[in-house]
Amino acid sequence: MLFTNKPIENLKYDNDYFNILPKAEIISVFLNKNQDKIKQKEIKMISLYGNWGSGKTTLMKFLDKDTRSNYKTIFFEAWELERDSDITLSLLEKLADEITGNTKVKFELKRSWLELKELSKEIVYNTKIKSPIVDSLEIDFGAAVKNAYEKVSEEYEKKSLFKAREVFKEKFAIIESKTKKKSILIFVDDLDRCSPENTLKLLTDIKLFFTLGSKTIFFVGLDKQAVSKAVQTKYYDIVKSEEYLEKIFDISFNMPKTNSIRKLIKLYVDEVLLVKVDAENTVDKLVNFFKTIKFTNPRHLKKVLNKYYFLKDLYEGETNSSIPKGIFKNDVVTMIFVLYFIVIYEYKQDIYEDLKDIKKRDKVYYNLYRAPGSKDEQSWGNHMSNLLTESPINIKKLLAGPSNSRPVIDEFQKLVYTFTPSVKKEFHMRQAPYRDINERFIRQFEDEERDSIATDFLRVLKYIFEENSKYDLSEISEYDIKKIFEFAELYL
Repeated sequence: MLFTNKPIENLKYDNDYFNILPKAEIISVFLNKNQDKIKQKEIKMISLYGNWGSGKTTLMKFLDKDTRSNYKTIFFEAWELERDSDITLSLLEKLADEITGNTKVKFELKRSWLELKELSKEIVYNTKIKSPIVDSLEIDFGAAVKNAYEKVSEEYEKKSLFKAREVFKEKFAIIESKTKKKSILIFVDDLDRCSPENTLKLLTDIKLFFTLGSKTIFFVGLDKQAVSKAVQTKYYDIVKSEEYLEKIFDISFNMPKTNSIRKLIKLYVDEVLLVKVDAENTVDKLVNFFKTIKFTNPRHLKKVLNKYYFLKDLYEGETNSSIPKGIFKNDVVTMIFVLYFIVIYEYKQDIYEDLKDIKKRDKVYYNLYRAPGSKDEQSWGNHMSNLLTESPINIKKLLAGPSNSRPVIDEFQKLVYTFTPSVKKEFHMRQAPYRDINERFIRQFEDEERDSIATDFLRVLKYIFEENSKYDLSEISEYDIKKIFEFAELYL
């Protein structure tokens, strides 16, 4: 069984894998219980902010169904019409088609919009920009672009922008009157997947013209960061993205900041991996792993879990000797290592490349991990260099042996150093791992300019060795963890 990345059409508690439903129900209550107040306060633009893949579509699909008793609902998927030369016209036609079958009414609405659109261009045609560098230089922007459009008909030229706006408002009101519902609620989805130009164009057109209606409300799902980039691309620093969004939207909601992933992980362990022994412990460890490395985006998480299942299915029976045997047994320690490799290979390629280049990091570690000033610093540096580049890492021996034995300490240090990110800054090692990992050691490698996933994974290792008594060692195969790099190169 593979997880689909499609939105959940019928969201319920038993299939709400990321705890979206409580937020959806709160917004639904707001919309259904405050319909008259929303109309009185002229609230016409509502936003739902959330990262790409966070479940905005699933939430809006729920609202689409849950508000139909009070609203005439319309669902508009903007990205599907990204290539449309006039995405605003497509939205208008969607609105008209959903409400009335009267061809004449729809034609007059469309015609009034095209007229308004043409006259609105005159604002652009008559714009001249003075050069900020040369005072005497004036760029006639309107003349430069005017020839790109067809000449406005004489009928349109006789009308003012104000008159055209009033005509459009009148035609829009006629469409609104065709529904018996008090209000029309239009959900605009996937707008943040459109080009920056189309994103801002549609938002601006809706705000300036479509909110002229008296009973139409727009509920727009978008990634705030994507829109901020679009604003910066178009306006540079002249317009601040936060100010732009505040002027566009009357009320804003946000997707849950942290996703509850336990339900999805449990389903995956029970029904996909078919773990029968100590399944709850496996679920706990995987949930802790993904939360610790801050990898909880619903879409990304499902993609990684699907990839693991696909590779597990593909690998069974594989005889390639360069791939470590037993890495797809259902022991949670090995699962964590393989899942981590999938995550960084798919989404954090710079981290993957850094960890893969052990020889490059060896030069850094030689200086960091030796004992400065001691007589045996040369031998210590050579010792660590040999451990990193030549010796295999046997996770089973590491977990099974006494923590104070020299072989186990060597295995532990090799593992930690293998997954410690390289550092660009120079510093003196305050704390080197001996038989455990502590926060003081981990924080030495944190870098504000780099993603924290590498240091977060050191915390995962810390938890593994703090709780090694809870792992079933009989399920763990003996293999060199560094061989997983070869596996990643071949299969990922």
